[in-house]
Amino acid sequence: METDIEQDGTNEIVAIVGTAAQASIYKIKNAHIVATNLNETLEAQEVTYDKESNTFVSGVKIWRVKGEELVSSK
Repeated sequence: METDIEQDGTNEIVAIVGTAAQASIYKIKNAHIVATNLNETLEAQEVTYDKESNTFVSGVKIWRVKGEELVSSK
């Protein structure tokens, strides 16, 4: 899905696939497509995305994208 996860006016692509959800973010940076696998970044078996709150969930932790970093929303 396309959504503005950084809330900077530019949409990124959030892809969630698989039964044990694998989450990736795709964005354009310096005219190149850059991908980040959130399961690897967060060392989590499953990561989901809640579009309504614009957050990523891994286990009991909730994460938000701030700039180019993931920060805990706790």
